[in-house]
Amino acid sequence: MTQAQEGKIRFNRENDALTFALGNREHPGRVRGKGAIPWKVGFSQDNDPYSYRSRKRKTDRDADLLGQLASELSEAKQIVNELVKERSSAGPHEDHAADVGSQQRRSSVASTEAPAGANAPLLAPAGANAPMIEITAPEPRYPVDDVHEMKECELHYPMGNISMKVAIGSALPCTPEALHHNNPIADGYARVTVEDIVQGCEDLEIDYPTPEGDVKLRDVKRQFILWKKKYIKFPGEAPRPPTPRNHPSPPPPSGGGGGSRTPPSRQPTPPPNPPPAGKQPPPSPPPAGTPPPSPPPAGKQPPPPSPPPAGTPPPSPPPAKKQKQAVTGDSKATPSWTINPEPYVPKTTRVPMPSLKPLLPRPWELSVEETNVAAAAHLEKWKADIKAKKEPEPKPVFTEKQKKWAKDFLTTPSQIQQNLPDDYGREFRRQVAILEKAMAEKKALEEEDKKALEEKEKKALEEKKEASKKCEKQVSQLGEQKKQSIPPLIVEAGTFLTASFRADMDKDIELIDPAILAAATAQGMTVTAAKERAAEFGMTLRALLGLEDAPISEVAFTYVRNGPLIEPAQEASLPTQMRDLLRWYENFIKNKAPEEEYIYAEVRKEHHFKEYCVQVHMSELFQLFNLRDLDKSILSCYVLMKLGECRKKNIFDVGFIDPHIINEYVLEKHPQDVEKDLYDFLTKQELKSEILFPYHFGFHWILLIIQFDSSKVLVMDSLNMKPKHWTSIRLMLQRVWKRFKNKITGEFKDELTFRRLANVDTQPPGTNLCGYYVCEYIQQHTSERRAQDINLRRNDLRKKLSPETRFRPIQEELAGFLMREVLHPKGEHYYED
Repeated sequence: MTQAQEGKIRFNRENDALTFALGNREHPGRVRGKGAIPWKVGFSQDNDPYSYRSRKRKTDRDADLLGQLASELSEAKQIVNELVKERSSAGPHEDHAADVGSQQRRSSVASTEAPAGANAPLLAPAGANAPMIEITAPEPRYPVDDVHEMKECELHYPMGNISMKVAIGSALPCTPEALHHNNPIADGYARVTVEDIVQGCEDLEIDYPTPEGDVKLRDVKRQFILWKKKYIKFPGEAPRPPTPRNHPSPPPPSGGGGGSRTPPSRQPTPPPNPPPAGKQPPPSPPPAGTPPPSPPPAGKQPPPPSPPPAGTPPPSPPPAKKQKQAVTGDSKATPSWTINPEPYVPKTTRVPMPSLKPLLPRPWELSVEETNVAAAAHLEKWKADIKAKKEPEPKPVFTEKQKKWAKDFLTTPSQIQQNLPDDYGREFRRQVAILEKAMAEKKALEEEDKKALEEKEKKALEEKKEASKKCEKQVSQLGEQKKQSIPPLIVEAGTFLTASFRADMDKDIELIDPAILAAATAQGMTVTAAKERAAEFGMTLRALLGLEDAPISEVAFTYVRNGPLIEPAQEASLPTQMRDLLRWYENFIKNKAPEEEYIYAEVRKEHHFKEYCVQVHMSELFQLFNLRDLDKSILSCYVLMKLGECRKKNIFDVGFIDPHIINEYVLEKHPQDVEKDLYDFLTKQELKSEILFPYHFGFHWILLIIQFDSSKVLVMDSLNMKPKHWTSIRLMLQRVWKRFKNKITGEFKDELTFRRLANVDTQPPGTNLCGYYVCEYIQQHTSERRAQDINLRRNDLRKKLSPETRFRPIQEELAGFLMREVLHPKGEHYYED
């Protein structure tokens, strides 16, 4: 235990006190008191690399180092003690001022000293037993000490032996009377503001928290904080030379005052002065590391010092000024020379006041009287400005490049507008959601009806079972007996009871019906004439004569000039763009001139290689809202919309032919113009892979897809009509193709090959939705041309939707195009009258 108390033994893990006392090693595979578990688990608190050889080597190195340091420390103590004894035996001596204010270094000659500075402090004993030397060093200066006004700076932070920039701010002048939040500024610190923080350094802590308690660098942004002057750097300035360190000078010779001195700057050594009469110069101190001389034997006097050689000048005497010594009661005590830990360093440099102009008081800092005066002065200045005749500002002159940039800036849509979902996709998802909701509700109702029917049948079966239990014997009814006496009677219809015979009989009965005869006679006609008129009106004879109510059919909703576009009951179900277009139409018919019946879409050369306007009549908006047949102007607007969409989505291999320019009517009336326009469309779009050409003939729409590579024309027809109905455009295309082939170089065939696609969606019979199907075909070849999962799923969902819900996205898309690009003044196709 004695060795443990002295620190010679350290108990840990298996090497405990009991093991040392008994001299028996513990079993390596178990821990006493815990069972058969290894030491690593039993002594988890000592789970370090205990048995590693590197740890033992490190421990041995540390022990050797500590021993070496202890021996060196003991030797140093012994040398110090011997020096102290030698000085105490030499008797009292004078103290001289230490030149700490001068920037001169001490001479290399031990007997020669530089003159003391004017600011050198006095040496005084520190206590009753030892005098004290008060050493003061000049305050180190940094670049921030020379700042006289707020200046941009870089704030550095120490990282090991280097410093790294962590923030950018502004340094304030370091004036003596400056305060930081009404508190004095700590030594070595300056006031700065943090403007910008280097990424990754936001969590660094500052030395002095703010009054609010913020210590993180991110929390003190735009605030005044204290930062070490040493780490305040100014970009673009040359580095300042480091402040010279104060190294202690070697001890002066005995009799020269002793104590450590602040090393003065290096100057030429002055010639030595002769010593005063009767005095010898003191011996030079031994160099550092030299053992002290051995004392003389007892009873013998030390030999006198040897005289200086001939021609050697004597050393200079000590300074005449003597330092004050504090005489204590015990003057024979051994003096102990110490350094004052808190020296007083006078500030000799005066920092001028900053040249910042005083800030004007803020409006909320003014009193009521000052506010009134400022308001009155502002009012007078405003009146003077109004009365003064100011020259009109010169009209700015812009270059063509600036005008082009401004136009592109105003017409180019923003990124958020380009990335918004299109009207077609948004409305299609809405209609699909409505369909899925309706199907889910229908399925739930069917399940409820099925469940109610099952319960009803189960209840009826239970009632029947209960009724059978009450009756002991059941009597079979007629036809239910097991044994039948005669077979059942089966009557077969003969030839005389056919449907035509029954119809003839009904006609004859009507001719001899007394009520019909009386009603026809009352109206002045025979029964035969009444029957013919009833057939003309699509009514029965009895309904015509008033013997029964006639069926009333719904009156079709038709367009009326300045009338509504849609029935009021259907307005609530309109999507966003169609509702906005309806509001625009209502305002238009209120404020328009009587002769205004059209809206115009401007077409420029970058669209279809010529300039013209597409006229859209108000009745065509009515057709669009009520899902009626589409006219050529609406299909032309749809082509313009898809043309702009392909340009925005970088689809450059698809071209278009405007149906407003080429259709059956223009082909019959102006075939030469059609041939010229069709030739221009082909030649100016020769680099396209395919050209989409919606063609209108009669009351039907088809889509022709012209492919240059294969010299084919694919026909997409929702009614699968025979080619003879559009023979005229076929002949025109063949004629233009020959001219195109002769002018344009390429691997083209002599004639175009027309092929009708069979896997296209067909419209229901009796409908006029061919224009909407053509718009859907164009949608598939532009926006949905890529074979993605969403496009394949959209094609499957179209077949499940009804025509009203299937083409509502196309109506919404066209309404949005008209509102944004045709009717809006900043639209691409807006036409100014």
